[in-house]
Amino acid sequence: MRHVLNLWPEQLGAVPDELGDLTSLSDCLHLHDNDLRELPDSLGKLTRLRYLDVGENDLTVLPESIGGMSGLIELRAQHNRLSALPDGIGDCRELRELWLRGNVIEDLPSSAAALHQLRHLDLRENSLTALPEPLAGLPLLRQLDVRSNHLVELPDRIVELPSWRGWTCAGTPACPPRRCWTSCTGGGASSGRDRAARAERRHR
Repeated sequence: MRHVLNLWPEQLGAVPDELGDLTSLSDCLHLHDNDLRELPDSLGKLTRLRYLDVGENDLTVLPESIGGMSGLIELRAQHNRLSALPDGIGDCRELRELWLRGNVIEDLPSSAAALHQLRHLDLRENSLTALPEPLAGLPLLRQLDVRSNHLVELPDRIVELPSWRGWTCAGTPACPPRRCWTSCTGGGASSGRDRAARAERRHR
């Protein structure tokens, strides 16, 4: 039996603390496009949840308790107003995909270096001036999208990662043509409905 909760787009405005009582929720939780300004701390109780989409809201922070979501594989928080991630993100040790496009993030917390399962990181359209230091410690990172930031330097050590396939950095001051890896588009232009359908197929 699949455990999926779709609440998009319902224009909820807020999510009740009782959401954390749904501890059997294990596959997907879709909360994107709901005019949310905050998420309840009780979210951290969803330790079995594998896919969380809170994109296209008005979030300025993610709860520190997100570190309790130990089963999380994919987190989508694109197109919010996030300027940073909580330190607790480093406790999401099974995280493989992190989508943060269209925020105002300037750096990643040092705890992100513990995301050893991370394969895909989308930081397009943020406020980065340098690649975050924790990236150098992510052995399985394959795809990194940092287009439309304010990068002034791209360190060579990133391409020395064993699983490295490339980055997409077009539109940043530090991106000469030879550094661009343009086949990683991140899929961010697709609709919320398309993303949800792909996510459900992926976790069947």
